[in-house]
Amino acid sequence: MAIVVLESTSHTLSIPSSDLTKKLCWLTIFSCIGVIIRVYTTFTATILPGIIYPQIIGSFLIGIFYSNKFFESHPNLKFGLSTGLCGSITTFSSFILETYLYFQTNIWNGLILIGLVVGLSYGSFKIGQHIGSLDIFQIDYNIPSNDVFLIIITFIVYVLVLLWFIFSLSFQSLSTLIGPFGTFLRFYLSNFNGQYQDFPIGTFAANIVGTILICIFYIIQFEISSSATCLFFQACIIGFCGCLSTISTFIVEIHTLPRQKAYQYCLISIASGVLVALIIVGIWQSTTQSRGRCF
Repeated sequence: MAIVVLESTSHTLSIPSSDLTKKLCWLTIFSCIGVIIRVYTTFTATILPGIIYPQIIGSFLIGIFYSNKFFESHPNLKFGLSTGLCGSITTFSSFILETYLYFQTNIWNGLILIGLVVGLSYGSFKIGQHIGSLDIFQIDYNIPSNDVFLIIITFIVYVLVLLWFIFSLSFQSLSTLIGPFGTFLRFYLSNFNGQYQDFPIGTFAANIVGTILICIFYIIQFEISSSATCLFFQACIIGFCGCLSTISTFIVEIHTLPRQKAYQYCLISIASGVLVALIIVGIWQSTTQSRGRCF
């Protein structure tokens, strides 16, 4: 099975409008949930670096959705859960920025973080895949499809997130509000995955663009003092960049590709991301006097 099934099966936008509406609704709902899970697992983590926990959770869940026959019979739900939920729980851009900062302290720290994230994410995916394939979890249930009901639920979810932001003015709520737009862009870019048989260029582009943006937003946070502006860029880092880039799909692609191509894809993706961080953040650090980050 080609990995692009999880997000797209071609490199052109040929989705009927009604089907596109369903997909955008599923993406909005599950993207909001995914951001909330990532925020609260990252910032409340102990023992291991916080960036690791959401990657484990998202990769484990996508393993279940990838192997369970129930989701095969409900492709829109599977799409929402894999692309929307798992893609928003996990994040490639934050992982790369964190890796670059670890490299600055010690090269071994960076390499260990890469090994932990990739290794634990892949292991979690395999465990999820095994659990999802067990007979006990093969549920035979037909979920009724109602476009109007789905649109209403999506509207309610997004309004609730908006109200959460209005009454809290927190980076968590604003990140959740912004997150779906990063997911929409990742979904669009996934349409280009079919252009190269052994290199998912759409996912690669989403991850590298997300890394470029997160590095820029990270720098901006050292150059501003306004708390409102700082809140906005922190939400862009967590919400937009976090949802634009993904580890879960990246892991499934590594699993799906031929072994040699998988190693090449993994190495090129991570090396390109770190190089981007080195160029953007590294040059800025070398030419700018150190200041405090606003967040």
